[in-house]
Amino acid sequence: MSYRESEIGLIFYTDINRQSRYKPYFNTYSGGWIFPTNKLPYFQFYGYEAATGLTNLDVINIDTGASVSVLATFNTYGDVTNVRDIDKCYSYDSDQVISLAEGRYYIYAKDDLDYEWWSEVFQVRGDVEQSALIPLSLVETGLPFYDDINKQVVRKPYYNSSIREWLTPSNRFPTFQFRISNISIANIVTFNLINYHTGASTSYLTYFNSDVSVVDTGDYTYFTHLGLTDVVVPEGKYYFYAQGVDGEEWWSEVFIICDNITKSSDYLLLDSSDYLLIGGTDKLLIG
Repeated sequence: MSYRESEIGLIFYTDINRQSRYKPYFNTYSGGWIFPTNKLPYFQFYGYEAATGLTNLDVINIDTGASVSVLATFNTYGDVTNVRDIDKCYSYDSDQVISLAEGRYYIYAKDDLDYEWWSEVFQVRGDVEQSALIPLSLVETGLPFYDDINKQVVRKPYYNSSIREWLTPSNRFPTFQFRISNISIANIVTFNLINYHTGASTSYLTYFNSDVSVVDTGDYTYFTHLGLTDVVVPEGKYYFYAQGVDGEEWWSEVFIICDNITKSSDYLLLDSSDYLLIGGTDKLLIG
């Protein structure tokens, strides 16, 4: 999950009020953001390049307000990378063992310039490491799925830029997890990759059936994709569309498939006709 590989994990916001629990359509904490009691979720977020680093990285229990600092763990096992001229990328993809009680948490971060970030809420559960739930103990974070396409970030009133949080290499799909209530028939009959700009749709149901782990927890069936299989897909902006046998529908967040990301090459183009300026000496021809 380094900057040059896949940019996935727990979502971070610059305003705590953007957490799902503050949205008008929020109705449950128990979605796809579940982690064992001995691991931190993978995450990545962007800060200001001029900052020296983080001064706070706390795991906060949303029910009790109790706060535990994990800054030392991040400083030892996390990664800080300068990106372009104004960004600093903070990322954590370690399997380092920590200790958290079961509960509901979010991560609060602050740098030495007093910029602040709040993660999405996630659950910590002890049972995700039982042998029957092995896929859940690996990763239950990644690309969000929604029950309404209008919940995609690009369709929000405050959206003003290409999504940076979900980049994935040109040969891999991002990790993801979504679930179906077992009140319904927990079977996926459609799984398509849709080009965000052209609307072209390609079926990946065979890939889904081969590369996605399915775990029935009683109340829900979880579909977990770890992104370990190579794919051949042109670079561009995409989202997934899934449909259950009973007609239930889900749409993923928009993500960008791109080549390896470096300081000198970035695929954050709005469409195929955009130009990318690498430095102050570049010239852009208009017209």
